[in-house]
Amino acid sequence: MKLSMSLIGTYLEKYQPEYHISEDTMSISGVRFLSASLGKFSKDYVYIGDAREYYQDIRYRDALLLTNGQNQILCRGADYEELLNDVLSAFEYYNQMEQQLILSATQGSSLNELIQIMEPVYAGGILFFDMEGNLLVARHEEVLRGDPLYEELENNGRMELFTLGRVFMDKAGKVSHDLSDYARRFLVTGETLGTVAMYLTIQQERVGFLMMFPVSELEAMAAIHLEELFARCSVMAKEFTDTSSRLMPKRTILESILKGTMPEPEVLQQLELAVEMKADGRVLVLENMGIQNYTMYHILERDLALAGKSIVCEYQNYFVVLTSTEVLSKLTEYIQEKMVYGKYAVGISMAIQHAGQIGTAYRQALFAISQGNGQGIFRCETFALEYLIQNLKNQDMAMELLHPLIGTLEHYDQENHTELLPTLRTWLLNGCSQQKTAEKLHVHLNTLKYRLKRMEELGHLDMNSEKDMFYLRLSVEMLEKPAVATNS
Repeated sequence: MKLSMSLIGTYLEKYQPEYHISEDTMSISGVRFLSASLGKFSKDYVYIGDAREYYQDIRYRDALLLTNGQNQILCRGADYEELLNDVLSAFEYYNQMEQQLILSATQGSSLNELIQIMEPVYAGGILFFDMEGNLLVARHEEVLRGDPLYEELENNGRMELFTLGRVFMDKAGKVSHDLSDYARRFLVTGETLGTVAMYLTIQQERVGFLMMFPVSELEAMAAIHLEELFARCSVMAKEFTDTSSRLMPKRTILESILKGTMPEPEVLQQLELAVEMKADGRVLVLENMGIQNYTMYHILERDLALAGKSIVCEYQNYFVVLTSTEVLSKLTEYIQEKMVYGKYAVGISMAIQHAGQIGTAYRQALFAISQGNGQGIFRCETFALEYLIQNLKNQDMAMELLHPLIGTLEHYDQENHTELLPTLRTWLLNGCSQQKTAEKLHVHLNTLKYRLKRMEELGHLDMNSEKDMFYLRLSVEMLEKPAVATNS
């Protein structure tokens, strides 16, 4: 790990150094001795020696100097050998700290455990937030006492719009209203040191943000470098990677479902909210049939996520897209435009009612690609009925190709404690006779008509379509154990 002058200065704070740092880059990889005869200094090293050899000033007769380019750190009254050993120790410490942070993060440590590793060189406040402004972790809060931001957090546990809308400025006075994906220092009117802040990202998805509040000017400079290292490790902490965490990136949740790991219901709900499924989601599977140009592939991945409220992940050499039926046409139009630049096969699943059906929808989309057998955009519904007719003995796949109204009614009945699916079965098995069905179910004819009307609305169903009625009848026949209708 290369160091900056601010990191070295922070490690040497016991000497109460005087510092003049103007270009604080992470370029220093070792130590060399300072000499008046030395004509050129490399930015790859920090030079240590008697300050008088550099400044030729009596005021520095008892000072030792560390210099790198235009940057200097003065340590008065220090022992030369002790200071040299401490500078060498700084390189060893920061390298070990980086390795320890990475190791702990990959082992699923918590954010608090990762902060403890960094505490010996950073005494300021540290706050972690999710993207909604909810406070996740706070350390060294005592340095924030009296700050309006922290008072608000103590009262509400989250950032409010007023706080997020404050005017932040960089050190040069340039106004900024948002954070970035790299560490930046922000000042707020009335604050002397401000905060160093940045977004936390996993696979290009922002999952939260980190704010560090330094207690000294030197620590403020060092915090920029520490924060970027810390941010890379913190997104591997258990708060962001545990399968039960609501902070897990949406694409990671999607990948885990495709791999067969079903997250907690609250986590699944995060997917539904992200794409605004509203009980009407779709899964698209995109296969690149041309040259495996991965740069183009990942640009397409990025653009798909931007084209509509969708979640995109890469799985088994496919792009898998979770979206809603509402934006489906927009996505397919976009993909058709991009087909000019490459050969793609796209499979589109039937509508799904909740995120727990993503695995089935993924297989439906793959089925559509296999049946399409070439370049183009293929819908599962186009091939489902024919496949059912020809492969009734293939129960594993056939049972996942039932008419989408079956799943819709099953979900609706569970949510609303109704009996629409049993009513549909009885009606179909009685030759679509309303009179016989009402008698069989022991319900009034008007009740049956209301139920049939509701089915039409939920499934966008045309009951005058012979093909649709046959598909429904076939699907109902294939149900292993139909439910028994009761009075409602």
